[in-house]
Amino acid sequence: MDSATTSAADAESAAQDRADAAGSELAAQAGAAAEAGDAPEAGAAPKRPARKRAPKPDALVAEAVDAARSALEDAFPGEAIGDHLGAQPEEDRVMTHRFTAQKQGYRGWQWYATLARAPRAKKITVNEIGLLPGEGALLAPAWVPWADRLRPEDTQQGDADQQAGGAEPGQDEPATAVEAPAVAETGGTGVVVTEERTEVEQAPAADGDHTDEDPTAEEIEASVKVKRRRRQRRYRANPKT
Repeated sequence: MDSATTSAADAESAAQDRADAAGSELAAQAGAAAEAGDAPEAGAAPKRPARKRAPKPDALVAEAVDAARSALEDAFPGEAIGDHLGAQPEEDRVMTHRFTAQKQGYRGWQWYATLARAPRAKKITVNEIGLLPGEGALLAPAWVPWADRLRPEDTQQGDADQQAGGAEPGQDEPATAVEAPAVAETGGTGVVVTEERTEVEQAPAADGDHTDEDPTAEEIEASVKVKRRRRQRRYRANPKT
């Protein structure tokens, strides 16, 4: 900003400060008169309450866009601060800058930073920052029926998949029957015969695999009964163990 622009902004700020001071003085005089008990004359029309004037935008605060953006970036690192949407005056020498929020899931929201300065001061201070919903941000989009939401390309992909599988569009694939394999008993070998391969489930025992030392089923059952009776005798002798 060149010197001419700075001088113009300073002059405007000084004029506004003088106007604010004059307004404050008049308000103080009116308050003192009310406290003194100045009653209106008999028959006089009642005075209308003074209207509160709208705050005027401050030139220095309105130009502090970079200061508002820097405050948001420092407080919310990693967040994308979008375009500047404008500045709105809140009070005298107090303005709120708004920026587009490019945050996922926050469609229509806006970052804001409220800046202010003291009378006859050029230093800008940050009062408040945050994220607020914009107009329509909290409203759900208009409901669209399913028939209107369905696009032609949504059905083309399904038809292409069915054609690739050999079925007509809109028809299910016919179910295929699964036949059980034929079993041929050949001398107790248990040979399973299928169209693809022949698999031997249980081969006959080779000569020499079975010896007389291997226990038979009767011997195993007798051994189990003996062990069971021993455990029962030990339990009767000492039930707590």
